[in-house]
Amino acid sequence: MWKILKVFYGIVTLLLVQQSVESKEKESRDSFNIADSRKVIFVSADKKKNISNKMIAFLRLISNISSGLTNQDFEVVQRDTGELAELTKHNFTINKNDLNPGFLMMKRALSKNVARLNLSVKKKEYTIMKQDFNLVLKSCVSCHSSFAIKLLSSDNERR
Repeated sequence: MWKILKVFYGIVTLLLVQQSVESKEKESRDSFNIADSRKVIFVSADKKKNISNKMIAFLRLISNISSGLTNQDFEVVQRDTGELAELTKHNFTINKNDLNPGFLMMKRALSKNVARLNLSVKKKEYTIMKQDFNLVLKSCVSCHSSFAIKLLSSDNERR
C-alpha cells in the first residue's frame, strides 16, 4: 500500500510540475489563450505569488505527511496535518467575486478531506489515515486538472 501511495504521490508531483512547465511555456507563447480545457482563473501578479507561496507550504506539508505515514512517524503526521488543516481552512480562495462555483466546490472538498484526515490522525486510526490522505491527494489532482491560474495583463484585466 505504501509503495502505491509513494508512486501516486510521485505521479501527482510530476503532473503538477509538468502542468507548471507547460503553463509557463504556453504563457510565453500566448498569455491569453490556453490549449488545454481547464477553466482559467485570472489573478494579479501579487496574488499569483501569494498563491504560489501557499502552494509551496501546502506541498511541503503533504510531503512531510506522506513520509510520516510511510515511516509511521505519527508525531510528524499529527503536527503537519494540524498545520494543513489550518492552511486549507483559511486559504486557497482567490477572488470570491470572480470564481467559478466548481472551484469553490473543490476548495470545500479539499478542506473537508483535510479535516477528515486531521480527525483520523487525532483518533490515531492508521488505516483510516491512509484512506483520508488518499482523498486529500485526489482533491488536489481534481482541482489542478480542472483549473489553471493565469496572470492578468493590462490588456485583459477584468473587473
